[in-house]
Amino acid sequence: MLRWICKVFFVLTYPPNNSNLALVKENTMTLIKWKQRAAQVKDYENLVLSGYTPTDIDFIYDIKGKKYVIGELKAVGAPMPEGQRRMLQYLAQNLVAAGCDVCVMVAEHNTRADEFIDVGHAVIVKCTTVKHGNTYTDRYIGMEVIDACNDFLEIGAAD
Repeated sequence: MLRWICKVFFVLTYPPNNSNLALVKENTMTLIKWKQRAAQVKDYENLVLSGYTPTDIDFIYDIKGKKYVIGELKAVGAPMPEGQRRMLQYLAQNLVAAGCDVCVMVAEHNTRADEFIDVGHAVIVKCTTVKHGNTYTDRYIGMEVIDACNDFLEIGAAD
């Protein structure tokens, strides 16, 4: 059941015919498949269920079902809703219980609403990582998202 629920949120998975998984900064405009649709406001007014409203995840990398990078972006100083925090926590806990390595990060950006957010260069302000059974809570704080992702996924590390 968890596997199916997670697939709803997956934005990017490992490249099927490419052994090089390096996350590189590319022209972000080319990575957005439906720019006009991405800008569309979603109305959840009819989905308030017993007072609860939906939440979302800004990005998830699923690396062969063994490693997950989960990221949330916030404007500088913006609070995270309690329900969203719990959802990220429980998702990570379930992935770890399933034997996966997980990195959950919150990164901040300082852009106007009409600007594209350069996610790779957003700065991490909160992060919990579970790798090989070891938990770290401050490993990537202050780093840019791209650098933390490359480190967590051991991209460029000797085999």
